[in-house]
Amino acid sequence: MIHLEGRIGIDDVDQTVVDELLDAEARLLAAIA
Repeated sequence: MIHLEGRIGIDDVDQTVVDELLDAEARLLAAIA
């Protein structure tokens, strides 16, 4: 899994936004798989 935390300044991003990004990424990867 790609780690979005590595590209985003996680301290600057609301946790809810991070969770939404990770959820969207997981669904995208599931669609590709």
